[in-house]
Amino acid sequence: MGTDGGGINVNKKGINAEFYSAKTGDVSSNSFLASLKDANDDLWFGSQQGIDIYRHHEKRFVHYAPMAQNAIITSLFEDENRNIWIGSNEGIEIYNLASHQKTHLNTNNSALPTNEIRAISEDINGNIWIGTLNKGVALYQPSSKEMLYLSKDTILCEGRINQIFRDSKNQMWVATNDGLFLFPTSQLDNFRIYDSKNGLASNLISSVQEDDEGNIWVSTHDGISCLLVNDNRFHNYDHTDGALFGTYMTNSTAKSSDGTIYFGSINGVCFFNPKDKEIKKEIPPVVFNEFMIHGKSMQGENNEVNLPVQRGEMELNHDQNIFSVGFNVMDKSLQGNIEYAYRMEGLSQSWINIGDMNVVTFRDIPYRNYDLQVKARYKNDPWKDSYTTLSIKVHPPLWQSWWAKTLYFLSFSLIIFFMIRSYKRRLKLRNALVLEKERAQKQLEMKEERLVFYSNITHELKTPLTLMLGPLEDLQNKADLQKEHQKKISLIHKSTIRLLSLISQILEFRKTETHNKKLYVVKEDLADKIREVVMKYRELNRNKHLSIEVKIETPQTVIYFDPEVITMVLDNLISNSLKFTQKGHITVTLHSVRANNLDHTEIEVSDSGCGISEEDLPHIFERYYNPRKKKNTPGFGIGLAFVKNLVELHEGKISVESKPNKGAIFRVRLMTQNAYPDANHIVNAVPDKTVHIKNKPIVLIVEDDHDMRGYIADALKGGYEVMIAGDGKTGLEAARESIPDLIISDIMMPIMDGIEFCQQIKNDLATSHIPVILLTAKDDIQDKTEGYSSGANSYITKPFNEALLRSRISNLLEERKKIAALFSSGKTIKRSQMQESLNQIDNEFLEKFTRLIESNLKNDKINTPEIAQELSMSYSSLYRKIKA
Repeated sequence: MGTDGGGINVNKKGINAEFYSAKTGDVSSNSFLASLKDANDDLWFGSQQGIDIYRHHEKRFVHYAPMAQNAIITSLFEDENRNIWIGSNEGIEIYNLASHQKTHLNTNNSALPTNEIRAISEDINGNIWIGTLNKGVALYQPSSKEMLYLSKDTILCEGRINQIFRDSKNQMWVATNDGLFLFPTSQLDNFRIYDSKNGLASNLISSVQEDDEGNIWVSTHDGISCLLVNDNRFHNYDHTDGALFGTYMTNSTAKSSDGTIYFGSINGVCFFNPKDKEIKKEIPPVVFNEFMIHGKSMQGENNEVNLPVQRGEMELNHDQNIFSVGFNVMDKSLQGNIEYAYRMEGLSQSWINIGDMNVVTFRDIPYRNYDLQVKARYKNDPWKDSYTTLSIKVHPPLWQSWWAKTLYFLSFSLIIFFMIRSYKRRLKLRNALVLEKERAQKQLEMKEERLVFYSNITHELKTPLTLMLGPLEDLQNKADLQKEHQKKISLIHKSTIRLLSLISQILEFRKTETHNKKLYVVKEDLADKIREVVMKYRELNRNKHLSIEVKIETPQTVIYFDPEVITMVLDNLISNSLKFTQKGHITVTLHSVRANNLDHTEIEVSDSGCGISEEDLPHIFERYYNPRKKKNTPGFGIGLAFVKNLVELHEGKISVESKPNKGAIFRVRLMTQNAYPDANHIVNAVPDKTVHIKNKPIVLIVEDDHDMRGYIADALKGGYEVMIAGDGKTGLEAARESIPDLIISDIMMPIMDGIEFCQQIKNDLATSHIPVILLTAKDDIQDKTEGYSSGANSYITKPFNEALLRSRISNLLEERKKIAALFSSGKTIKRSQMQESLNQIDNEFLEKFTRLIESNLKNDKINTPEIAQELSMSYSSLYRKIKA
């Protein structure tokens, strides 16, 4: 035996009889990686120092030096023609025993894929199989000296080859780090792969050997596996069966004349005779060895399973229908080679394969009788019909027992009886019910009258309070008023304002309660409104330990909202925070959030006050609920209920987050794109960003080049209001939002080019009337045709003159003015004139709009929102379209 570091040992009947090493001078090295017995019965041992050959008849070693210097011998093989094939890290050397002729093959003089050779063998056709380190298997044909490569499209092509073995059937077996490859006789393209999925102990195969029965034995990274060729299944052996721990050496195996198989490892030699290895054919029966209910084992004090389980039957109460059953074969040494399947008759008729798991769990199964059937097999064996059964009965709860069902039937009969009697009584009470409804109607009318009376009284109270404010303010402005009187008058003035505010709030609260309050929305900058409200409280704040701040965290602050409603919401939330915050901060934040695929604008009012308890949070928005009465705070608990009504009127949502002594956060969320089509719209209450400022035309520049964008903007400043966008997608959003008077767009842009952008503009009813000028460096007829086909009104090539650009813009805007003047002149316009002045989309829109107006001339109830709804447009979109 050649060893890696221990020289050469001669073992006779388990005893080391002789020992050869470099120290004794018998051999050239102590580390041998390959060995061979040739036709002359001489023994070859390959190492880093060359080859040491033991002459059998001379009883001595001779040294053989390979042709390649520094060659590390890794493989030795003798072919049918008495050629010794010597594999090393320098390629292959072929030495003929008869002629002593040497031939060297490497990557320089042959088609070898690499010089790193790990295994060599010969097939029945005389082809030499060469296994490499990381380049798979090469096939050398000595007659033609051609080199072929096996399985180029598989993992074998780049795999590490550890051994190539030819069995008694002339089949070729290739051991790799990725499994065991089988090539049938003379079939290079038809091969099979065995790996752990087929039952191998490991995919890393070190060596291959065949026993006298034709079974294939392999040493692996996790023990030894035997392929029973007749059954086509593996049987695995580990240290419990006597196999050595540790890594097995590659290409290290032998078989003696008596059939003993040897496998070399880093911890010695594992050898055995397969005839002595009993391979069990029959699997012991499955036994149930554990029963757990709700995770608690039912084993007895002596770790014995409960007797009912041993008898094969188990009865459970209705609340024990979550349980686990454990089972095993009686021979524990078979663990790892066995897999199980189970079937729960009464629940399912299908067998479920659970692999090597030996516990199955059932949850909330119905109350009835079951048969749990479990069977086992060797891995990859076919399933047999025999199985072990455990009968399980889950009793129903008391209310589902047979006598309970009888009671239910009797109860149902009684219910029917009483229902019939009740029906007769209802006939007698019908007249009384009619009278009760009339009385309830009168009460409802009285309630409405009380609400009207309440509103009238509220208005009557506001009149004298308002009249009081004027004289009080005059008195406050008198310079000769004494300090004491000033203080009292100031107190009266503040109380009067407070009374007015409370009366107004109560009146508005009643309006929201009775659904009489309406929205009056404008499109304004919400940030400006928030700053305005907060500024009022900041100026009135006299508490040095309390700061009131505003944070605007979104660039999109122009939305539709009711200024009065938003003011009342902010007033209530901020004043509420002031009541309960003695020091620290009150912060009003405006930011954008994305929820349910919609953009929302959120107002957040946070404070560092005393907070709200968990028990109060669910009731915080209820009427007349004061969550902090224990703190003797004034108020009747309608403020937050009023706020909730206002937010819901505004089609928004309000939420609160708070912990005791950590302040409170109120969040009001409104949909950013909500134009409130059903609300009353106040048009142009404040200059809108979509309305032209100072009568300057708005020009949208869509250009991805920053310098060009700035150049065009500078050329137009002074005469036009300029908007910019960096690409077609952003420009499209800006055009739909702002409706500019004219658009200048580059053609070559990322995300969306100018052609697609122009097509989108001209195909959108809201923007189809806007003139578009396309800029490009392309000047051929085809490009211009494509530009005009997209709907562009003008086409200017780069570089261009500023005066030319301004002239084109002026001419296009003048044409729009003439069209507007034509339609607003009151004169009859011919259809041909309309078609010449407008594009197809605008013509279709105008015809539809005209037909709608003409069909409703006698309808005095028609209004603008209804017209917009008929045209599938919002009120604001219709207004801007008609104006353009």
